[in-house]
Amino acid sequence: MNLTFLLSSIQLIGVLLPLVSFVAMFRRQQIKASMNYMFSNMSLMLTNLGCLIINASYWLLIWSKTEDGAFIALKMEYLGNVLFYLSFILFIATYFKMQTKAMVVVPMLLQSVLDGLLVINLWIDDPFHVVFKNLEFGKWDVFSVTYMRAEPGVLYLVRYCTLCMILFWGLLYTLLKMFRMRIPQERNNMAKLAGAEFVICMSLQIMLFFRVPFDVVPISAALSILSIILGVLKGEFFNFADQGREWVIEHSDNVFVIVDSLYGYLDANPKAKRVFPELPFMGKNKQL
Repeated sequence: MNLTFLLSSIQLIGVLLPLVSFVAMFRRQQIKASMNYMFSNMSLMLTNLGCLIINASYWLLIWSKTEDGAFIALKMEYLGNVLFYLSFILFIATYFKMQTKAMVVVPMLLQSVLDGLLVINLWIDDPFHVVFKNLEFGKWDVFSVTYMRAEPGVLYLVRYCTLCMILFWGLLYTLLKMFRMRIPQERNNMAKLAGAEFVICMSLQIMLFFRVPFDVVPISAALSILSIILGVLKGEFFNFADQGREWVIEHSDNVFVIVDSLYGYLDANPKAKRVFPELPFMGKNKQL
């Protein structure tokens, strides 16, 4: 098989997977659902959108004919990169109902600052060379495509090391919750989430510690969230009938606290959170 065709096919798959998934998820949004569901689903859709931007930009980069075109594609890729990782971390936090906890808010604020600095520096052509000490584009003769040769700068290293630590902590937390979970469906969902986190962590490690001419992050990002999105579309992660009932409960003037079969906390309506102020700070499946 022609190697150029193989590389092009791989990257085209990386573009099509998030595109089809985004359209499918957008069409399934037409339902009155609880606020937590809408927030979780929106963060997953933004993750998917970021993944689409990463893959489409990288496809443009590798087929660019000029260095200027490749650099513009690189800028767009990092916009998608920032959107993907922040939205994915937010999805994990909302899934475990930890988005208001300091242990999540503080790292996300730190990561947001680093991401903002990275994007700003790239879009003003990195004048202080804090993102890349040296950046070159060349032609990869084996595949007849453009590749990037870069020496990481201090901001690049700090940003990605911080991101790796956050994602690795999220992976450990997910695995801990998965092994302690007794409900098969929830355990299966957490296994899919842990698998996605593992793939993302490994792709970051490869790009940080090994110099490879082909960026594995775009296709890894697309594959990592595929099982989660399929689970959402099949109603495994968020059952749409249940979410419709939760919407009714959420707008009720009565107190409702939703628990699993082992009396672990899942959610509560606004009335219950006003009556019991500690509820918004409880983790998912925590025993009441």
